[in-house]
Amino acid sequence: MAAGAGTALMTSGFKKCFFDLTETVLAPSQTMTGIFMFVDVMKKAGLNESIKMASLLLQKDEYRDYLEQSAAINGLQLQYFTDREKALNWLCS
Repeated sequence: MAAGAGTALMTSGFKKCFFDLTETVLAPSQTMTGIFMFVDVMKKAGLNESIKMASLLLQKDEYRDYLEQSAAINGLQLQYFTDREKALNWLCS
């Protein structure tokens, strides 16, 4: 399913994604490995550096910094924000 969504996004011409995760809560049992699998899923979906992705969170934790770094190493533009205005400014820059 992820591959199909990634292909659809790449062929749609859209180059920017905004994820509002302010009502998303990670399970206490969620491991760092599980969180980092998100980058792998995005890569398998066919997303690349041509797509900017901004995610809005209630609070930014240390895992998110590592996830941003992992995404960058894998050629993805992914940034996490706690301020909607900053997220949209980065996304539109």
